[in-house]
Amino acid sequence: MLSKSKVLALTLIYTLALTVLSLISLDAKLTIDVTFGDKVFHLGAYAALVILLFCTLYKCDFRQALPAAAIAAIIYGIIIEVLQGELTVDREFDVFDIIANCIGVLISVVIIRVFNKSIVKYL
Repeated sequence: MLSKSKVLALTLIYTLALTVLSLISLDAKLTIDVTFGDKVFHLGAYAALVILLFCTLYKCDFRQALPAAAIAAIIYGIIIEVLQGELTVDREFDVFDIIANCIGVLISVVIIRVFNKSIVKYL
């Protein structure tokens, strides 16, 4: 079982890493096929983000942890996409990335709702 501070630290580190990876300039050697692989990455990254946010908010005894985590992840994803379009040269705003992020959020919400008692038991 992780303490509140460890869960919070893990969530902050993950969010910072996701932010950096979303906004850094990628070398041409590191690019992945953006037609499908990129969207799978977005889906998985935001599914993980919701789970971490949920665990963080639940550890803080927040009654609406799941809706708050889902909404925060969606808003964060939209902000990151806007920043990609405004601040980066080789990245651009992509509405399909936002859709993939939202699907990842939805998958996490369903998983947490289905396995809520099992997840909460370990928090």
